[in-house]
Amino acid sequence: MENEKKKISKKAMIVGAVICVLVILAVVLVLVWGGKNKPETTLDEPNGNEPVLEEPDRTSALARDTEELLNSYHELATTEVSLEKIAFSSAVNLEVGSFLDVYVYSSPKFVGTFEVREENGVKYISGMKEVIDSLSLESGEHHLALVLNDEVLGYVTITLSALNPEEVPFGSENTREETVVETEMVNFNTKEVNNTNMKRGTRKVTTVGVNGSKEVTYKVTYDSNNKEIKREKVAEKVLKDAVDEVVAIGVSDYNVNTSTYIEYAGPMCKTVSSNGVTCEENDKNFKAISVDGKPIIVCIADVCQVNEVNVHLSASWSSGASLVATYEGQTRYFFTNKATDTQKLTMEDCTKYGLACGSW
Repeated sequence: MENEKKKISKKAMIVGAVICVLVILAVVLVLVWGGKNKPETTLDEPNGNEPVLEEPDRTSALARDTEELLNSYHELATTEVSLEKIAFSSAVNLEVGSFLDVYVYSSPKFVGTFEVREENGVKYISGMKEVIDSLSLESGEHHLALVLNDEVLGYVTITLSALNPEEVPFGSENTREETVVETEMVNFNTKEVNNTNMKRGTRKVTTVGVNGSKEVTYKVTYDSNNKEIKREKVAEKVLKDAVDEVVAIGVSDYNVNTSTYIEYAGPMCKTVSSNGVTCEENDKNFKAISVDGKPIIVCIADVCQVNEVNVHLSASWSSGASLVATYEGQTRYFFTNKATDTQKLTMEDCTKYGLACGSW
């Protein structure tokens, strides 16, 4: 009986030892298996300005800080950079349909994963604006790190303005606004006034023009190189009114103080003799005046009355003491008979004959 108990006890000890070995082996297998499936990472625990990467929760080859990022990777060549879109130059080797992970590295925060698309031969990613707006980034310079298949492809630089970040495109420089008050000249205007007491074609300044001045307030926007990029007028105040310049323009042909005239009358002829001294075909009668030697036909009718004026034709002297003028599209000859001697021209004569006269 005692031997039987010893046999049972020995079996129990063997079973217990086997169980212990199995437990130890199970623990080792769990540890080994768990180690093999634990996600690898190239980043240590975050501290200081090391990136705290939010989603996606996977490995990344991002450098440890901004300085290392800029020293280790190049800035990508782009053809367009905006809040909505980053378009790459042909020097950037990307496949359409691939995906880029984008990080605002200097914060650092994850922006999202964006598909590479192509339009008119240009590859681009888009749709970042809403996310970047929601991140409430401080104004100033930030770097977008672009990661392809867990490898840093490169970065682009953005500058966000505190004034209106939605209007400041990636890659633009810092801007500042300044109120500028300037004194500006107000040019005078020139007015022309007809003057009957001046010979036609002459000009005379009767009022000298004087420039005025005004104070103008602008809101001026400058870039980081102190170059003006925008100017908006916000206020204006006149300091000195401008004085218009007045120029008198002569419109009179004759001066009643010096001009004289002679009246003529006679037949108007369609044809004349070969020597030009005989009217061969009488048409109508005429009346003319010659003011300062310049002849003017003032009446053509069967009978021209003393004060009748029904035409106003410029004429010229021809041989044989006759006048030549164009009447109803044809050349006519006017054989003159002096009706009066030389007379002084008056304003009444000017009114009667429709002349532009003045006094100077």
